[in-house]
Parts: sequence; structure tokens; C-alpha cells
Amino acid sequence: VVCASVLWSTDYDDAISNRDVFACHGLDAAGNIYAGGTQTVPAGCCALSSQSLFRKYDPQGALVWSRTVDLNEIHDAQTNAVGESALAGIGPDGSSWAVVKVDANGVTLWTRSYNTIPLFPIAANGVTIAPNGDVIAVGYEIVVGEGLNWRVLKYDSLGALAWSVSYNSPGSRDDVAQSVEVDSSGNVIVAGYEDRVDLGEGLNWIVRKYSPTGTLL
Repeated sequence: VVCASVLWSTDYDDAISNRDVFACHGLDAAGNIYAGGTQTVPAGCCALSSQSLFRKYDPQGALVWSRTVDLNEIHDAQTNAVGESALAGIGPDGSSWAVVKVDANGVTLWTRSYNTIPLFPIAANGVTIAPNGDVIAVGYEIVVGEGLNWRVLKYDSLGALAWSVSYNSPGSRDDVAQSVEVDSSGNVIVAGYEDRVDLGEGLNWIVRKYSPTGTLL
């Protein structure tokens, strides 16, 4: 019988003890833990608002730093070996998706947003960061006549857009990318779902693999 014991436990409560929700985490080569989520903050008289929060803990669970980030909601975050993190979710306007890259000290290096139709809400669902600092984000966008299409965006380490690809299934209904990883060769693996109403099958899951330059493999 293998028995497990808790090494440490920590929690977080905002200043007004309201709603705080954990969303995602990352881990660097030194064992530091990076956690993201939302906290509730006052927003004028008798009003409350959500604010995205990203925090770093050392391997013993001590808080190293805590930073607010320019996201309405954090949906995913990943950290590479040197402690650079990429975060993705919904931007401050509440309708565009946003991607934020921060360094190991929690300093924002760059922020990028994406939308095709203003005021039509879309979101980034997943993100990954390569060892060289490149960032790949995935999510969905609205395309007239095609419902939701999944979208994959790759940024280089400095935040320049390297490539962008979309996917619309033959059913031309809702197709959503939900998670992404990059392998040791730089290939990008994306998972999500497609609506195959054209086959009478409803929602199917789908996995697609792209080359480092965005070519479907």
C-alpha cells in the first residue's frame, strides 16, 4: 500500500472575502508553481467586479509574488522551464480573446488580442509556451454562415504573429479548439470538438497536428 501525505496546502481569499475561482497552473524546472484565476474586487459604490490574478509559489508553498493581469477571465496558463508563462482567456472588453506573456518575475512582456467581429464574444480556451518562448493559443471565433470555427494562433517569443490557421468542419456548425501542446520538434497538437451534423453524429472530438510552420500534418 502506498500512502500519500500532504506536503503543504495554501489558499487565497480576496480583500472582501467574496468569490475567488482557480483556473489553471504551470510548473517550471525548479519546481515553482504558477497559479491563475479570478478574484472579486470593489467596482465603485455597491458594485463588484472580477479581476484576473496570477501568483507564483516556491516548491515549499511560500508566495513569491502575486500580479494582476489584463484579462477579463483566465481560461488557461502554461509555464516553460525558465519560468516564462503564457496566459489566455477573454480580454478586458469581454468579447475578444487575449493572450498575455509574463516573465519569471511576473512582469508582463506583451499582450495580444484577437477578434473578427467586434462585440461578438469569442474566447481563447488553451495556450502553451515552447522552450524558446514561442506561444500558441487556441480557441474559437464566429464566422457568419459557419457558426463557431476553431482558431490557432502562434506568436514568436517577442509577440509577433507567426501564423494563424482555422478549421471549419464539413457540417459548418460549431467547431471549437480547447487545448494545445507543442512537442520537442515544435509540432503543435490541438484538441477540441466539431459538430458533424452533416453525418448525423452531433459533436465529435477531433485532434489535429500542425507543423512548426502551421501546415496540417
